[in-house]
Amino acid sequence: MKTHDVEEQLGITKQALIYYEKEGLINPIRDKNNYRQYTQNDIEILQVILLLRSFEISIDEIKLILSGKLSIRSCLGTKQNYLKNEKDKIGKIEEKIKEYTKRIKVAIGNSGIELEDDYVRFTYSNEKMEYGKNEINVDDVQSVDISLCCSKGEKDKYFIIYNLYFICLDINTIYDIYSIQIMNNSQVLHFFRYLKSLNITINDPMELIKLFEEKKEYIEVYYSVNKNFSKWQKQYHLEIQNNVIKEYMESLKVAKNEDVPSIKEQLSELKNEYKNIFKK
Repeated sequence: MKTHDVEEQLGITKQALIYYEKEGLINPIRDKNNYRQYTQNDIEILQVILLLRSFEISIDEIKLILSGKLSIRSCLGTKQNYLKNEKDKIGKIEEKIKEYTKRIKVAIGNSGIELEDDYVRFTYSNEKMEYGKNEINVDDVQSVDISLCCSKGEKDKYFIIYNLYFICLDINTIYDIYSIQIMNNSQVLHFFRYLKSLNITINDPMELIKLFEEKKEYIEVYYSVNKNFSKWQKQYHLEIQNNVIKEYMESLKVAKNEDVPSIKEQLSELKNEYKNIFKK
């Protein structure tokens, strides 16, 4: 069989055939015109080589297999163990990356501001911003990206279905990106004014700074955001946290009938929850 015929039958390149020949894996004969002629044995060896190469078996290992010094099953078993170890390593690296890059929920709280214990305290000054173990020098900040996310309200064993909106920030420095979610909306306007005082680029496609500055009460901000969020979510791929329907149904499964309030009671409680949110 000529070289061209082997290429078509096995889907192999001429360069690969020459390489395997140089490595001593095959030894095609030459005709009177010095053209390579491949025997059926060469074809069968090439089929084995291509199969093993599809498993990313090395040429040295293939040589051992073809010489009878290593079994295919043993070689593949070693390869399988190697891949498992690599997969475990990759999984650990992915978890570290996920942990490092996740958006941290913070509450802005400079001196004199009391915060709930659930969130990391975020402070800022003319020199730096700090939260947890992160310290950001203001001089290193190049730009800030402002965005939104939506969460769902939760109450005891059942859910009161209402939207909560929080400002998300990506603080881009020379060295890194710090991603946070501000959980106390009452401090957002003050923080926006602080950002505007810095010599940095502010990317605010939804004009949230302008919205907070124009509305006198946060409840007005809420109504405006609630009106536009569906459109913004599609346009800017905004995050919606919690699968509220799934969690709501699961909560009802474990709740006794007498523990689940009536619709009227839920609506009344919803009204009170809104009032508490707006106060905050």
